Amino acid sequence: AVGGDFSGNVSVGGVLTYEDVTSIDSVGLITARGGIDCNGDIDVDGHTNLDNVSIAGVTTHNEDVFIADNKQAKFGNTAASPDLKIYSDGTNAIQYAQDTNLYIKGKSVYIQTNNNEASAYFYRNGAVELYYDGSAQPKFETTNTGAKVTGTLAGASEVGIQSGGVQIGAGITQLN
Repeated sequence: AVGGDFSGNVSVGGVLTYEDVTSIDSVGLITARGGIDCNGDIDVDGHTNLDNVSIAGVTTHNEDVFIADNKQAKFGNTAASPDLKIYSDGTNAIQYAQDTNLYIKGKSVYIQTNNNEASAYFYRNGAVELYYDGSAQPKFETTNTGAKVTGTLAGASEVGIQSGGVQIGAGITQLN
């Protein structure tokens, strides 16, 4: 057992147990190389509620970061008026940029459903491809000379362009 006041270093090779201690006061750094088990409050810069602690600098997480439904990760400007919010409302996953443009950047950008069906591919310096229901071939794609449609291109006035020709008026006139 250790008792009394100390000025200087205390080195312990085993377990140091504090019993019936109301406070530990250190002017220097306290380093714990294992876990800290605390049955009371932990005070970080005057905050005992660690739901709201401001950390200056970079934080590193070695595991996942969990944010509950209807709680938001906010970026830029202020917490009250962020440039970007990312959150789940319990049903939908939402990226929201209220007053700014939302850019999604990458060498190429692929948008897929959660069962890995292609929806849209945006290739760097190349085509944009749009897919329907996991189809193997894109239904619409841009090319260096225009666009290509696989299947029928239907318009509001019943215009269809197919490999056999142009169909106008739902089968009334066909141009080959």
